[in-house]
Amino acid sequence: MSIAETEVPAEPVPPAWRLLLGYVRPHRWALLAGALLELVTEATGLLLPLVARGLIGGLSHDRPITKALLGMCELRAAMAMWSRTRRCCPVRCATTCCSATRRPTTPTWSGC
Repeated sequence: MSIAETEVPAEPVPPAWRLLLGYVRPHRWALLAGALLELVTEATGLLLPLVARGLIGGLSHDRPITKALLGMCELRAAMAMWSRTRRCCPVRCATTCCSATRRPTTPTWSGC
């Protein structure tokens, strides 16, 4: 009898995406929130040039620019707020995943 005949057949290895899904599943809501905030941030980033065009058009035609200027400030403030929140969700998720799998060597702060 040879060694090959006495070995127990190996179990099939699951695909890599299934292994990763096991790590993502507990944090799916944080990742989804981060993705939605990313979408909102990018949408406001696309709106900003349109508001700037209205502002420049108002200046060139001697119209009041108060609404366009306030709209531009509101969009910029919303982008800053959403961008900060968007960065925190995946960072917290990654910090939780990493700390669950290994012990950190130095104390870390995510800034959120």
